[in-house]
Amino acid sequence: MTATDATHAPEREEPPFAPAIVEDVLKILDKAVRAHQLYMHNNPTYLNAVENARRAFDPLWQQIDDLVLQVTETQLIWYGVAVHSQPDKAGDSLPWIFFKDGLRELTLSPGFENEEMERFLAIIPKVRHAQAHEDDLLTLLWEQEFESLRYRYVELGDSGTA
Repeated sequence: MTATDATHAPEREEPPFAPAIVEDVLKILDKAVRAHQLYMHNNPTYLNAVENARRAFDPLWQQIDDLVLQVTETQLIWYGVAVHSQPDKAGDSLPWIFFKDGLRELTLSPGFENEEMERFLAIIPKVRHAQAHEDDLLTLLWEQEFESLRYRYVELGDSGTA
């Protein structure tokens, strides 16, 4: 890269702390999503996964007020860093589930880990196994009227691009 190229490169804001904290939260949240699919909701394994997810948010909220994630087909990105990545557009990967229904940004705020997280956990399996005539992710999120979860999406189908 020449000096001229460097002056035209877009500046990226540096993360306010190590992305590993966000990576850990998303990894634990993904485990809770899977536990929600596999176990009855009174099963100790499920209850432990949900409790671990709740606790995982504590160090995050000590650092930031909101967790804003950009969504691509295979990644969740925070401050330009891939903090959750699944290289294949596997039908069960969180980035793909979000992306395929038009979700492009997901914002979590303190309080999400309480009662809203379990409602979110219930949505993901529905979307993973939804038939064409069933509600999509955006509809299911909208119906929940979340206060600590916000999202930005694009309309699909009109322009042929997502």
